[in-house]
Amino acid sequence: MWETQQSYEWFYIYGAIEPCSGRSVFWLLPALDKASVQFFLEQLRQEVHGPMALVWDGAPAHRALEQAMPEQMTSVRLPAYCPELNPVEGVWRMLRKKLANRVFDTLKQLEAAVIEALKTFWQQPEVLISLTAFPWWRKALK
Repeated sequence: MWETQQSYEWFYIYGAIEPCSGRSVFWLLPALDKASVQFFLEQLRQEVHGPMALVWDGAPAHRALEQAMPEQMTSVRLPAYCPELNPVEGVWRMLRKKLANRVFDTLKQLEAAVIEALKTFWQQPEVLISLTAFPWWRKALK
């Protein structure tokens, strides 16, 4: 008989994308909670000036923040169980393809792999546009 000890470490990828330009902001944060979401929104506000609409799914951390949105940020809630409406889901799908079925010895190695995968979006915004700029988004933004 072998004795083992399993332990898990994780982080969350927060992302904001402007589908028509390919501009993006990503942060790796330790939790999916109100404090982390608030931190992300504050960082996003420093990066992007002026009014913006944020598309949210129904995650509890997102719902809790709707009452505390920073100035000039509007929340757009998606219907329940409709991930296909959320532009960022294409990004998560691509990241899963690049990172799935790999074993990382440390959380730092996983972070490095995630950052390397995200570089595609920074270096080639057209990839991000192809994943997120649904025709109906483009029409709505005109």
